[in-house]
Amino acid sequence: MAIVNASRASKVTLTVTTVATSVVIWFVNKQKREEQQVMYNGVLKDEERMKERRRQDDDARRQQEENARELALQQALQRKLMAEQELAG
Repeated sequence: MAIVNASRASKVTLTVTTVATSVVIWFVNKQKREEQQVMYNGVLKDEERMKERRRQDDDARRQQEENARELALQQALQRKLMAEQELAG
């Protein structure tokens, strides 16, 4: 009932203040949601980078194992050929 008896300036001030406060609250909440989405996207990118790094590490490990096997074969072949050369020589 107090609003009915209030002056016109008071009503305008109350309305403007209420609208301004509502806009500020809406904007802050919107900005908060956007920041949360940006942070979540950052987490997704980090997970993707870690997954890619693990894949690269696995590929490098497999390549290293293959290289070690190839080296062992080459060394065995070298020993065999050296032994054959000594027998022939």
